[in-house]
Amino acid sequence: MNPTTTTQRPANSSSSPVTSLFSNAVKNESNSRNICKSSNNCNGKSDNANVFVRSVSCGVNDLENGGGKAKYPRGLMPLKIQIAGHGSEGDGHRAILKREDGKLLKPVQAPPKGVREVEFYESINKSKEAVDLVVKRNIPTYYGIERVGVTNGVTVMEEFLVLRDITEGFELPNVMDVKIGAKTWGPDATEKKIAQESSKYVGTKGPLGFSVLGMIIHNIDIDNTGSEAKMYEKSFGKNLKTEDVHLVPEIFFDDIHDPPVELIEVVVDKMSRILEDFESQRKYKIFASSLLLSYDAAAVRRFKKSGSIGDLQDGVSIRLIDFAHVFMANGERDDNFLFGLNNLLALFTSYLNKKRKNKSSIVNVNGKDQD
Repeated sequence: MNPTTTTQRPANSSSSPVTSLFSNAVKNESNSRNICKSSNNCNGKSDNANVFVRSVSCGVNDLENGGGKAKYPRGLMPLKIQIAGHGSEGDGHRAILKREDGKLLKPVQAPPKGVREVEFYESINKSKEAVDLVVKRNIPTYYGIERVGVTNGVTVMEEFLVLRDITEGFELPNVMDVKIGAKTWGPDATEKKIAQESSKYVGTKGPLGFSVLGMIIHNIDIDNTGSEAKMYEKSFGKNLKTEDVHLVPEIFFDDIHDPPVELIEVVVDKMSRILEDFESQRKYKIFASSLLLSYDAAAVRRFKKSGSIGDLQDGVSIRLIDFAHVFMANGERDDNFLFGLNNLLALFTSYLNKKRKNKSSIVNVNGKDQD
């Protein structure tokens, strides 16, 4: 077998020499740890008949790749916390990969979507415009394009965006992917595409402007030392009714195990800052991008024991991801995007106020008991 090589073009650079980073392509069976979607692959247990959520505790699996198995260069493995997007559900697309250094490799999609996303990352990282600097701080760090040899019968070189993992350093990442906007299609969409998109996530997309694509939730109970997680699949969001939308923050914050108000405050504060940044920009109209919210359940457990707010502040990361449908706004406000982001923030703020009220009631009761 010929050696497999990767070529990386750094951000803000037009070219770079070919470097052989990996000696050959191998099955990553010994290195792969993949949170799975099927009990055929690992110990997946459905919590209900509709399979909205699975308890997962995965072992070693072959690298699944859109229904097939591919050989990747040594040192690459599928991102085990990918919960949505191409390649996450055996849809025939490459999944996101993770390098040994922690950086992510996101497959470049076919034109025109892939071209648009690459151009977005390239241009925003070269730009010195104030608006781009503001947007840039709310998206994953971009390192350039890398070409990777993937073997599946024959070896082909494929391009990947090299991005920072926003959960880097998290021991037990709790993650939620929320697609923002009542319209999740761009101005170039066909009538067929519009009809397809309009039929999805009807309980929240139209009424509220967002779609919950999935969640991975670890237990935040201080007495729990395990790492098993529950994965809420797309079916959860697709079947979510408008009147049940309160379940979203309740599940995300593991409400049954008494999430600290301080955690919710940190998340709401970060969401508010993102909203403020995008309310002021008139350069882009953003369709079908997601807000990826994450916090470290292990950091929450530590906070509940020690009370150190630093654990929580460092253990929350929120970024906007996926830019295959970004178009120029020509000075117009991005009402579609802001509608969804405002409603998502309002939902989380309502949950925060509820938890604050509950905490205040407990304090008052305890005070009376002490008198």
